[in-house]
Amino acid sequence: MERIQCKRPEHELLLLCGRVALAEKDRENIRAIISAEALDFDYFLLLAKKHKVLQLVAKHLPSLDPESKISDFDKYLLHSYYLGIQKINHVKFEELRNILQTFVRRGIKAVPLKGAVLTPTEYRDFGLRTLNDIDFLISLEDRRAASECLKELGYQSGMYNWQTGEVDAVSREEELLWSMHIGNLHPRTKKMDSEYCKYVTVDFSYDVDLQKNYLASRLLLENAVKTTFLGQETYLLNETDFLIHLCIHLYKEASNAQWVIYHNDLNLIKFCDVREYLLTIAGNLDPGRFCQRVRELRAEKGVYYTFHYLDYLYSETYSQTLLKDLGMDDTGFLDEYGHLDYESPKLWKKSFYDRFFSLSNLEELVETSKLERIHAENKINK
Repeated sequence: MERIQCKRPEHELLLLCGRVALAEKDRENIRAIISAEALDFDYFLLLAKKHKVLQLVAKHLPSLDPESKISDFDKYLLHSYYLGIQKINHVKFEELRNILQTFVRRGIKAVPLKGAVLTPTEYRDFGLRTLNDIDFLISLEDRRAASECLKELGYQSGMYNWQTGEVDAVSREEELLWSMHIGNLHPRTKKMDSEYCKYVTVDFSYDVDLQKNYLASRLLLENAVKTTFLGQETYLLNETDFLIHLCIHLYKEASNAQWVIYHNDLNLIKFCDVREYLLTIAGNLDPGRFCQRVRELRAEKGVYYTFHYLDYLYSETYSQTLLKDLGMDDTGFLDEYGHLDYESPKLWKKSFYDRFFSLSNLEELVETSKLERIHAENKINK
């Protein structure tokens, strides 16, 4: 896999900061970039915000600025952001414990996913990983019961309104559209009595790859392991399945129009999640058995896409060592998007590099996506 050649110092600095631990060579490179006159720090902060790694930047940069090129005010803002995320996550993880207790009491198998698991296990500092919502994998059959559990805890279907300080209830039509085309229940939200954390949102997924056959979701749930997490009894995906799910999720959002619309198609934090997890478990993975499980879950494209670009961004070799038995001869899908949005996939006009470091890829979308058309028709029908 070729190594990335960064066109701007801000791009290189972003990739260096997108990790939990820095090697001494990383620190040296960061010091050199900050010291150079060419760095546009305001543009860099916009990139870091878009890629959801501002908290990692806040942890690394202030102590790696020997010539004080970054203003004290910017350092103050970064440090405040890191502390704020830390305080917010303490509230969210206490709420997660309450949710897990309720699920156990009601006998519901709901498996925590993504940042809810990675924050305490891989980042190990509540200030280093933002948590937009708490994600769970559930079965189709448990959708109603899971919703009732959250209702018991004070959640309702809707989103927090910062102007009113209330949760705006979602319409029945919108909730049905969400469940039919996003593969999740509409987010459940609860106001919190905290000066740091105004609300907590919970997301239930039952169709992780949006293929509508529920195969991957069912096999992941069947293989989940009963364990103790955050001091509470729960189910978690095993190491292999958790890694594959991270890849499925990353590819789903990187290759479909609805995430381009929300500027969430390519975020460094998703690649950082995979890398940090691999640093912990790669030695436990047998390439043959790993690839067999990838095929069982029909996750070949998601895993190949993730490892291919992970190696590109971080100059790693995971795709060579772990995917040697996957047998991906046709990799044309790397240049396609919209396979769930249009009658046929579309080709990206920009390179992966240019899309990754762009603040928006909206101009890539060549026509109205299926979900946008359904939303428009639903509004007309009202």
